[in-house]
Amino acid sequence: MDENITDIRIVKSREKIQNALINLLSTYNFDEISVKDICKLAEISRGTFYLHYQDKYDLVSKYQKSVMVHAKKHFKSHKYENKRDFLKQAISFWENEGELLLLLLSSRGSSEIQQLVKSLLQKHMELNLLPFITHEHMSQKDERYFLVFLSNAILGVLQEWIDNDKQESSNELTDIIDKITTKVLR
Repeated sequence: MDENITDIRIVKSREKIQNALINLLSTYNFDEISVKDICKLAEISRGTFYLHYQDKYDLVSKYQKSVMVHAKKHFKSHKYENKRDFLKQAISFWENEGELLLLLLSSRGSSEIQQLVKSLLQKHMELNLLPFITHEHMSQKDERYFLVFLSNAILGVLQEWIDNDKQESSNELTDIIDKITTKVLR
């Protein structure tokens, strides 16, 4: 029984820490935020923080890994009918499952996380988007650079959306990206 209480306390502490970082990222750049700031807002001691994480980078790394594991399962479990369906699922997942990750993608966020997400986007586009695009005329090198181009473009659109407080709904953003990519991919 004590084990369940401990597990609940661990989960609650981690949630408080993540929520504090989310709140801080709405005002400050990631580089400006200290462990002391996170602890103060989370109303926990530094000792509690260090029971869970080595530093703020470890916090972000562990969070990112757990979201990415969940994302891989999510994306593998879906069959996509078309490009728009893939885009809609991806945006909806990030909005619903990864609030902290979205903030880390913003201009206030972490360049390490941005690179990891870009890499993940490229892999999933290759598997889930390329089949819907006419690319017979492309060499393997052309496809690689195409995926780099497209993942950077989509990441840039996501960053703009996040930096502007997600003024458009996820469906509106899906429509915008779908229109843009449809015109580019003709």
